[in-house]
Amino acid sequence: MDPGHRHELEGGLPKLSVWPGYTTRDLQDAADSAAVPSIVLVIEQAETASMTQFIVEQIELAAIALFPAWLKEAGGIETPGGAGREALALLAKAAAARTDLFGPYLLAIADAGLCKSPHSLSGKFASQTVLRECYKLLCRAYETERVALILDLGDARDNEVLIAAQEAGLFIAAQDAFLVWLTGTYVAQLSRLPVQAQGRPEASEDRRNRPPPPLVQITPLAGRPNPLSKTETRLEIVLSRHTWASGRAWNATWSNSALNNPIRVDLLWEAERLVVELDGYDHLVPEKYANDRARDRALQFAGFTVLRFTNQEIADDISRIASEIERFLTQAKA
Repeated sequence: MDPGHRHELEGGLPKLSVWPGYTTRDLQDAADSAAVPSIVLVIEQAETASMTQFIVEQIELAAIALFPAWLKEAGGIETPGGAGREALALLAKAAAARTDLFGPYLLAIADAGLCKSPHSLSGKFASQTVLRECYKLLCRAYETERVALILDLGDARDNEVLIAAQEAGLFIAAQDAFLVWLTGTYVAQLSRLPVQAQGRPEASEDRRNRPPPPLVQITPLAGRPNPLSKTETRLEIVLSRHTWASGRAWNATWSNSALNNPIRVDLLWEAERLVVELDGYDHLVPEKYANDRARDRALQFAGFTVLRFTNQEIADDISRIASEIERFLTQAKA
C-alpha cells in the first residue's frame, strides 16, 4: 500500500464501507497499523441464498480455533477426557457470571474449542447472538476493543452475489459489533454502502493469475501459532519437543523505531537474532514477494538472520527444517 492510501485508511475506521481497488492485504495492513485485529473471509463463491449464514459460521469457526485465548483460565485443560469437560463447564459458568458473556453460548463454544471441533455450532443459536458473542470473545482474545471483518468478493460481478454480500454486510454491521469492510473488483456497484476510498485500479487478469487465497484468514495472536495454519501448528509440535528451541515467540512484532511500523514475523528468537518465516503460495505474488524482501532487509540491517521456508518444505521434510533451525540456534548460543 502506498503512503497516501495508508493515511486515508488510518484517518478513520468506518463501521461499514466498501473499498474499490484495495486488496485484502491493503486493508489488513491498515488494520494492523491501527492495532485492529481482522478476520478476512473470501466469499466470492458463497451461495447467495445463505451468504449471511455462511459468514456467521466462519466467524464462529475462527472464534472456536482461538480457544482458549478468550477463556484464559481454561488454558490448563488440554483434552475433554476425564474431568476436563466438567472443569471447563465450571470455568465457563464462572466467567459468564462475572462478565457480559451469554452463559449458554459461552459454555457451548468453549466445549467446541476444547474438543477442537472443525464444525460450527450448526445454528443452535440465532445469528445475532453468534455475531454479538463471537465479537466479545475475539475482543477478549486480542485484548482490544475493535475487530474488523474484511469481506473479499474477488472478481464476483453477478448482481445477485453483490446484493447478497451487501445485505450480509448491512446485517452484520447492524449488530453493533464488527467493523465491516468489503473489497473486490466490482464492490463500487454496492449502492447502499458508502465508498470509503478509491484505491489503485487492479486488473481482473492480475487477480486471476494469483494463487487462491485461504477461505478464512485471521490476525495471528502474539505468542502462539496461528490456529488456522497447519504449517505453523505442525512446526510448533516439533519444536516443543526440544530444549534448544526454547525462547521462541510465535507471531511476534518487532520495530527498531517508534517512527516505523512494526514488523510481524512468524517465528522469532530475539536473543539469538533469528527470524523464521513460513511462506505459502501467496508469497509468490510479485508485490508480496517484493514486500517480503524489503522486510528481510530491514531485519537484516538490524542484525537478524532471516530463514525462509515454504509450507511445502515443512510438509515434505519437517525434520530437515528443524535441524537447520537447531544448527543456527546452537551456534548463536555458543
